[in-house]
Amino acid sequence: MKLSPFDYTGPLPAERVTGRDELVDDLIERVTARRPTALLGPRRFGKTSVLTKIAADLTEITTVTIDLMPVQSPHDAVRALMAALLDADAVVAAQAESISATLGFNIAVLRGELRATRRSQQPDPTVAFSNLIDTLVKVALDRPTLIVFDEFQQIAAIDNGTAVLRTALQHHYKDVGLLFAGSQPSAMRDIFANPTQPFLFQADIVEIGPLSLGAVVDLIADGFRRTERTPGAVASLIHEFTGGHPLRTMQAAHAAWQHADDDRADQRWGEALSSLRTAAQPAVSGLYEQLATDRQKVLRLVASARPLFGVEADQLRLSTGGAQHARDRLLAEAHLADRNGQLALVDPFLADWLRRERPVG
Repeated sequence: MKLSPFDYTGPLPAERVTGRDELVDDLIERVTARRPTALLGPRRFGKTSVLTKIAADLTEITTVTIDLMPVQSPHDAVRALMAALLDADAVVAAQAESISATLGFNIAVLRGELRATRRSQQPDPTVAFSNLIDTLVKVALDRPTLIVFDEFQQIAAIDNGTAVLRTALQHHYKDVGLLFAGSQPSAMRDIFANPTQPFLFQADIVEIGPLSLGAVVDLIADGFRRTERTPGAVASLIHEFTGGHPLRTMQAAHAAWQHADDDRADQRWGEALSSLRTAAQPAVSGLYEQLATDRQKVLRLVASARPLFGVEADQLRLSTGGAQHARDRLLAEAHLADRNGQLALVDPFLADWLRRERPVG
C-alpha cells in the first residue's frame, strides 16, 4: 500500500520543506549578516519547518534551538534552556558543562535540582535562568552559532526574562546569529515595538505568509508524480479552498490524493472536500464553542464577509465596544488576521464551517 506523500502530522524534515525558498533564503541572509530577526506567523503555519530547513542549510554554523512552546512558568523556562544546552548536541553539551563551571555553578547538578519534588530543594528559577542564558551566550561565542528561540512570546512566563536576555546579548549582536519565532503576532510585535520593552527595535520583523498558488501547484505535482497518481487541476481547487494555509493545504492534498487512486484528483475533489469537512467538524466546532459569545459573533461576521458594525451586527446584538474588544482579542490570539486592511479567519476550515453552519445574512 502506498503511503501519502502529504504529511501533515507535524513539522517537516528539512528535505521535505517546499514552497518556502524565498523566505528561507531571506532569513539565512539576515542571520548570517548578524541581523537579529523575528519570524511571526500563526500556529501550524510552517515556522518550525522553516527553522529546521535553515538549520540544515547552515552546515558551517551550529544551531541551538530553545523551544519555549511548553513554557508556562519560570521553572519551565529553565527546563527549556537546559534541554537546548544538554540534549540536542553532544559538543554543545560538553561546552555548556565546562562553561557553567567557570560561572560558578554545575549545570548537571542544576538539572537534578529541577527534578526535585520538594519546593525547598528546587533552584531559584530567576538565578538559574540568568546563569543558563550566560552559559548559552558563551557557548555561542565559542564558534559560529545561530540561536533560535521558538515561540519566543512565552518568555513572558519568567519575570524580566527579556531584560535578562537583552543584557546578556546586547554586546554580541555581531557575534551571534539570532532568530526569534512566535505564533502570537501581537505579543511578538509588543516585545520588539513597545517602548517599554527591552528589545525595542532590536530585531527585523518578518512575517510568514500563506503558500502561494505556484508553491501549492509544485507541492502537489511533486507528491502525485512520486506516487504515480494524477492531480489534474486539483492544486488550484485546493488553494482556492485553503488560501494557502500550510497545514490545511497539506490536509487537503492528502484527502485529494486518497480519492485519486483510480481517477484524476480534480474529478474526485467533491468527495475529498466532503471527507475534509467531516473530519474537521469536531475540532473546529469545538474551538468555536469554547470562545466567548462576542468572539463567536465576530468570527461569524468575518467568515460571511459582513462588517463588524452595522445591520447584521445589530441583529446579532453585538455592540460596538464588544465587537472592537472581540476583534482585538481574536487578532492577538491569531484566530483573525489583518490582510491588507481586510479581516480574515486564519483557519479556512473554521471559516468554511461557519459559512455553512453559522451563516450571517
